[in-house]
Amino acid sequence: MAAAGGTGAGAGAAGGGGAAAAEVAEVAEGDTEAEAEFDAEALAALDAAVARRRGGRGDGVGARTLVEAERVCSERFGHSSGFRSGQAGVIGRLLSGRSAAAVFPTGGGKSLCYQLPAVMLPGLTLCVCPLLALMREQAAEMRAKGIPVDRLDSTHSREEHLEVRSRVNCGVTKLLYVSPERFVNESFLSWMKGKRLSLLAIDEAHCVSEWGHSFRPDYLRLPGMARDLQCERVLLLTATATSEVAQDMLRAFQIPQEDLVRTPMHRPNLELRVASVEAEERDCMLLERLSSRPRGPTIIYATRHMDVDHVTELLKANGYKDAASYHAGLKNEERQIVQDRFMQSADGIIVATIAFGMGLDKSNIRYVYHYNLSRSLEAYTQEIGRAGRDGETSLCELLFCPDDVALIESYTFSATPSKQALKKLLNLLFAEGARVGDEVRVSMGELTKNTDINKDTVNVLMVYLELDWGLLKVKSNAYEEFKVQLWNRPGARAATAAAAMPLLSAPGCGDERLCAAIRSCLVHKATTSYLTVKDLTSRSRDFTFSQISRALGAWEEKSVGKLKITPSKQVGCFTIAKLPESLQGLTDTVYRRVKQREKDMVQKFRRFVSTLHQESCLTQSLVGHFGEALEGATCGHCRWCLERSAPAMVNRKLPEGTMDKERLEQLKSLQQLPRDDPRLLARFAVGISSPRLTMLKLSKHPLFGFMFDHDFYTTLSHCEEMCGIEDAMTRLTPVKRPPPPGDSGPD
Repeated sequence: MAAAGGTGAGAGAAGGGGAAAAEVAEVAEGDTEAEAEFDAEALAALDAAVARRRGGRGDGVGARTLVEAERVCSERFGHSSGFRSGQAGVIGRLLSGRSAAAVFPTGGGKSLCYQLPAVMLPGLTLCVCPLLALMREQAAEMRAKGIPVDRLDSTHSREEHLEVRSRVNCGVTKLLYVSPERFVNESFLSWMKGKRLSLLAIDEAHCVSEWGHSFRPDYLRLPGMARDLQCERVLLLTATATSEVAQDMLRAFQIPQEDLVRTPMHRPNLELRVASVEAEERDCMLLERLSSRPRGPTIIYATRHMDVDHVTELLKANGYKDAASYHAGLKNEERQIVQDRFMQSADGIIVATIAFGMGLDKSNIRYVYHYNLSRSLEAYTQEIGRAGRDGETSLCELLFCPDDVALIESYTFSATPSKQALKKLLNLLFAEGARVGDEVRVSMGELTKNTDINKDTVNVLMVYLELDWGLLKVKSNAYEEFKVQLWNRPGARAATAAAAMPLLSAPGCGDERLCAAIRSCLVHKATTSYLTVKDLTSRSRDFTFSQISRALGAWEEKSVGKLKITPSKQVGCFTIAKLPESLQGLTDTVYRRVKQREKDMVQKFRRFVSTLHQESCLTQSLVGHFGEALEGATCGHCRWCLERSAPAMVNRKLPEGTMDKERLEQLKSLQQLPRDDPRLLARFAVGISSPRLTMLKLSKHPLFGFMFDHDFYTTLSHCEEMCGIEDAMTRLTPVKRPPPPGDSGPD
């Protein structure tokens, strides 16, 4: 018998939204004895509060009890052995009208906590999901159980998108999966405002917290959107939230502390090992581990795409022909094929970046190896949690290579802009003569090149400026260009792009004046035609991006799969909501904020590395990080408990504050290095690339990274002196987070 889980297998009753409603209606309204077990008085009080909040709307939700929920769980989801730990508490709160937060370990059954209420509640449930593969996986499994589920994602054709909207409009769809980025889309928000949203479920909700291990800026918009869309309940779900992060989550959505449900992190079936290894020996050690242990489904995590591909080729060359790569550099279709094969395999090996496995419904993963280090205790806990979800003994081993320390830290240092770069960005966004209400469109690619700030960091900064300081109102993203391709058959493009022209004359695709202008602006190159939006809008200011997009979408739809039209080169669109009192003052404030975040992320990583080397129980350290404790002093199944040894702490870097004077003089003598940005010099010295270094071709300079063994902050301090500009972290004072809107703070 299957225990109640988020994605467990089991035959479900067939039927759509109508069948689900009929099934609920057939269940008796009350079961006094069962209600008493859940605390009927408390439940009744919550129901009354919800009824008052809804203005007396009578939908009968309050009468539904956990007994009914267990029945639906068994009949619709195939889980006949009852709820897992924590599930009843979460589901009971939601059915009574309260919001909740669930912090369950990976494999603890978080998904059922929103999937089951989605079936029972009268309106639509929105689930915010950060990964396309995870959306597909969850939606497919729900549909297999006969539950009406849809998803909206970037891979949908216009026709598929319209079909989803139609099913939602008709009330057929009970659960809709969307990405957090969807909440920047004005059309989507306008559409949702006309819907009754019984539940907003937010998966990987630790991303809401800026201090979480995988912060995503678009998650910061969700609390405000939940209020704007009048979502009746909110459910926050995560496997990894420290006490600080959990409080951030609750505070953002105004969820009371008593509605946080946390289950124990300890997984006694996971054997946790750590092995020290030099870079040149790591491949041999990995092969030895794989060959000396019984085969079983295996995940090998690596940091970079190049590392993933290297390990995959290594395994294939040594007899593991079914080994496959999984990372963002692959096409969506390729990643889906790799995941599907792994799901069906009894002993498959997948080499992947850390995104793989989130929400993965494969309970029998026997091994998780870390070829590279994780970025924090939270990330490590989440990654090893994908092993042994069936309760059987599984092994997780991390191959600790000292060279990885500099590699992982470099990602954090590369994301933080210098003060000079930040000043350039703000001067571009709030150009001289800018006025409140101005609509601004900026090329994200050009913004990155001109400011030396990578695209992800630019997005984070735009969210800060919108939500924390109220200076911008970000609108739906647009694009600079469209690519048009003609497909003779699936997977085969036409010989020439010009062959697509007859299909771009289809009637009924909108304003013929616009269509004629599009045809005349297309540039044909080999098998692809290109349409630059700027060329088109220069012909007439009446042509908007939305009109252009709709016309192209109509052509694609009428071509019946022969045309593929893809937007490219993202454009940021925003309205100026308020002008900063002082650009210099704003620069200083935002800079302190991003530097504090950098310091926090570096400390998180160094704490993780230090934990791996402690001569004490590793499991005790992990659960202690999340505010818990083992019943005994040790777990009996980690590297310390099994071997009474810990990897030696090896540091490839010179001690903090130490500087090789000869190499410093060499750095000073490089005339081609700009002297207007100390962080740029420091990045060059320790080998961290950036858009500007790439543009200047300095990342290919023979001395790029020649001070790789130096502490970054020590190097940065000396680069300040070279440039005469202060930038170093050592001068940073902690900055308080801004109060939420409407909160004036202490008197």
